[in-house]
Amino acid sequence: SSSSSSVASDDVSSEFTEDKFLNDLQRMWENDPTVTRLVADGSFACIQDMTDDGWEQFGRDVSNSNHLDDLQFTQCLDDHNMSFLFRGLTRSSSIETFSAAGNEFGFNGVQSMVPFLQNANNLVDLDINYNDITSEGFNLLFRALRDSPIKGLHACHCGLDSIKIDDAYVPNNLLSLFLFGNNIKADGCRQIAKLLQREHATLEQLLLGHNKIDDEGISIIANALRTNTSLTMMNLNKNERITIEGMKLLLKLLNDISSIKATLQSNHTLHSMSFPESFESAPMFETEIVREIKQIFRMNEYPWNNPNRTGKRKVILTQLDSKKRAKMCGLQGLGDDTKSPYTELGPLLLPEALEIVGKRHGLSEFYESFRVRVADLWTTVNRKKVVQQRRDEISKQTEALAKEKKELDTELELIEQDEMDNMR
Repeated sequence: SSSSSSVASDDVSSEFTEDKFLNDLQRMWENDPTVTRLVADGSFACIQDMTDDGWEQFGRDVSNSNHLDDLQFTQCLDDHNMSFLFRGLTRSSSIETFSAAGNEFGFNGVQSMVPFLQNANNLVDLDINYNDITSEGFNLLFRALRDSPIKGLHACHCGLDSIKIDDAYVPNNLLSLFLFGNNIKADGCRQIAKLLQREHATLEQLLLGHNKIDDEGISIIANALRTNTSLTMMNLNKNERITIEGMKLLLKLLNDISSIKATLQSNHTLHSMSFPESFESAPMFETEIVREIKQIFRMNEYPWNNPNRTGKRKVILTQLDSKKRAKMCGLQGLGDDTKSPYTELGPLLLPEALEIVGKRHGLSEFYESFRVRVADLWTTVNRKKVVQQRRDEISKQTEALAKEKKELDTELELIEQDEMDNMR
């Protein structure tokens, strides 16, 4: 992490010198509209020598700016000077991007930031990577952003063991959550699932690489994604506790082959994922699962932006291709499932399905499907006719019984009349 921060600092230093910083600071104080970006680097002598009062005044000047939209601090913040910086920087009407990656603050530094975060009306991207804020600091930060317009939150390598998501304190515009390089386990996944299961979920990117997620965590996330239509990208790289069972869950999430209905109800929006590296060089069966997942991603990414259409395409390419379906059943642990998908199709859809099979998979697949499933197909096609015939049979029987009953009633009346005549 220190090397990454050093590289970032070198990149900044090559573009933003101390003289430029001091010049921009003076022009910002004058509310110069051309000063939209300010970078404070720990290598600057003026930053190293800044007093507590100087930090507070610096924060006040930034807060009063109407044009500054990008504020960056590199290797210069700690809990102490942040307490003074944010005495002055309590609000902003212009800052859109705030970066404090690669500094040395923790929970107390986050606590000092809270008033600013709650009153930064245009803040859309917050980067606090490589700061040991711990789980408590993240939870406080997340709650503070409840009413923020924040779209991107970067908290990688921040010492997070777990996180807590309160449904009442969720940023309503959050699109990207980067939590790479922490120690998140199944409990943390359970909290993240809350973001994915919200009625109006917004999260599109989720980076969970280099954590301690296992199959239980994958199960939790996969269950949450079954009804989620917002997430398009997820990173799970370097979570080496994920086994082949976890990968099966991800494959089933993307295309549940157990039935046509299950395929249609699978996830059709997630189209990018980084896997644990062990699966890229694993035995054939495991790499085959990864290969299938990547193929499904290409279907989900197909430029339709129409999940319903994507679901139908999956049915055509997998459910209606007997070889592909058998392969998917094996990969998902369903064994040699020979149940016909055609039994799920109504009589009106069946001809269209067979036509698609012929066009998409060739006549040989069409004939094979028809031959193997002929009993099911015959039952499906003739079901309506069978029901109609049975109804007609019952109607005829009912009419015959009614006629017979009427005749018996008449005969009974005659017998009763004869008995009355004899008594007289």
